[in-house]
Amino acid sequence: MHKYILALVALIFPCSALMAAPCASPLAMPESTPTDQFTFVDGQNTLVVVDNKTGLMWARCAVGFVWDPSTGACENPQADSGMTWKSALEFARNTNSSDGSAYLGYNDWRLPNVKELASIIERNCPSLSINSEVFPGTLASVYWTNTHDINSVGDVKVIDFSNGGLSALDSQKNVFLRLVRDAN
Repeated sequence: MHKYILALVALIFPCSALMAAPCASPLAMPESTPTDQFTFVDGQNTLVVVDNKTGLMWARCAVGFVWDPSTGACENPQADSGMTWKSALEFARNTNSSDGSAYLGYNDWRLPNVKELASIIERNCPSLSINSEVFPGTLASVYWTNTHDINSVGDVKVIDFSNGGLSALDSQKNVFLRLVRDAN
C-alpha cells in the first residue's frame, strides 16, 4: 500500500527538476504569471522585462547576479547571499543618481512594495514560485520589499520564492533584492 501511495504522489507532484520552464502544473491550472504577460524589452536576452498586466518593469536578475547570455540565466558569480534592508534601500537610491549613470539603462529603480513583489509569484509552481523563463536563475529564497511589518518595528516584509509565502524578517538580515520601476 505504501508503494502505491508513493507512486501516486510522484505522479501528482513530479520532481521540480523534471518540470519544464516556466513551470508545469500537475493540476493543469492556468499560470498566474504566464510568459506572454511579459514583454522582453530587447528580446529574450534582455536584462529587463515589463509586466503588461501591472505596468511594472522588473530587473530579470536579482541584485548581485549577472546575466549570462550563454546560459540565458542569471548567475551568482560571488555566491552573494544578499544584503541588509538598509543596504538594499541605499543600493536602490544610488541607481537614481543624477550623474548620468544608470542601472540596466534606467535611473529610477526602487524596492518593490509587498503587493508589487507578490504580483510576480507564480502560484502554479510547487517548489520555485516564479516564472523561471522570465526570471531565470532566481534562487528559492527570500527577497526584500519596502513594506514594514506593522507588528514589529525592526521587521520588513519579504516574499519567499521557494513557496510564494509572505513573512517578515529583521531588517539586519541578509536577503536578496530584485528591483522594480514603473515602465511608463
